[in-house]
Amino acid sequence: MHGYDGLRQQRSRANERRNVAYDREPCVFDPRGRVLQLDYAEVAANQGETAIGAVTEEVAVLCAQSSLRDKLCVVDGRCAATYAGLRADGRGLVDLARLRAARERLSSPDLPPTPRALARALADATHECARGGGKRAYGARLVLAGFHDDRPELWSVGPGGDARQHREIVAVGKDAHRVDLDAWDSAVDVRAAVARVVALAMAARDDDDDDKAAVLQVLVLKERRDDTEHRAGLLGWRADVLPGDLVGDRLAEPLEASLMGALDPQAPHHEAAPRSYEAFYGV
Repeated sequence: MHGYDGLRQQRSRANERRNVAYDREPCVFDPRGRVLQLDYAEVAANQGETAIGAVTEEVAVLCAQSSLRDKLCVVDGRCAATYAGLRADGRGLVDLARLRAARERLSSPDLPPTPRALARALADATHECARGGGKRAYGARLVLAGFHDDRPELWSVGPGGDARQHREIVAVGKDAHRVDLDAWDSAVDVRAAVARVVALAMAARDDDDDDKAAVLQVLVLKERRDDTEHRAGLLGWRADVLPGDLVGDRLAEPLEASLMGALDPQAPHHEAAPRSYEAFYGV
C-alpha cells in the first residue's frame, strides 16, 4: 500500500510539473485542449457560496447564502444580479453590468436595457479577459435576472465568456450540484415561488454545516408600471436560518411567516420567530 501511495504521489508531482508549462499564459492550450488558467477560474467560481436564480411568469427571484449585504445587487431599474466565486471579481462583473446598463439608458432612453443585452456585453468582457493581454479570467460566475417585454428572464455568465439563458432556474457555487432543480415549478404565485427558492437553498446546504446557522438573502423582482416608465419592484429579505427551519421540503412556520411578512408588510409577523428577520429593500 505504501508503494502504491508513493507511485501515485510521484505521478501527481509529474502532472504538476507538466502543467507548469501550460498555465503561465491564459492563451496557451495544454495537450488535452484545455486552457488551465480558465480551469482555475472555474474552480474559484465553483468554490463560492451558493446562489440561486429562478423565474416564474410574473417574478424573478435571486437567493444567496452570504452574510455580505452586497451579494444581491441591483443593476438597473429592471435587472438585478448575484454571483458565486471571488467577491472582488463578482463585484467587478456587477459594476460592468451597471456601466453597460447606464450606457444603454443614455443611448436609448425610451428602451430600457434587457437582460440579454447585459449578459452578452458581460460575456464579451469576460472573454476578452480570458484571452490574456495582461489580464486574467474572472474567478466568478454571475447570475442576472430582469425583465424583457414585461416577462422575467434569467441568464448566467461564466469566466470564459459563456452567456447562457435559463428557462426556469439555475444554481451556481459550491453546493450548486445539491440543488434539486427538477423540484422547481414555475407555474406558482409569487409567495410560493419565493418560499420554494428559499427551501431549495436550505436543502442544498452541505451536511457538515447542518448544525450551523446560515444567512440567506432573497431579492424579488416584480414588474411595476407608472406613468413615466416601467420599473421592477424590488423586495429584499435577509435572515439567519438553521436546519430546523426546513421541515421536509417546506419552510417552518416562523420562517415562512417572516418571509410572507416581508412580501406583505401589512401582514403580522409570527410571534414565535426565534431570530430577527429583516426586509432590506422596499417595494
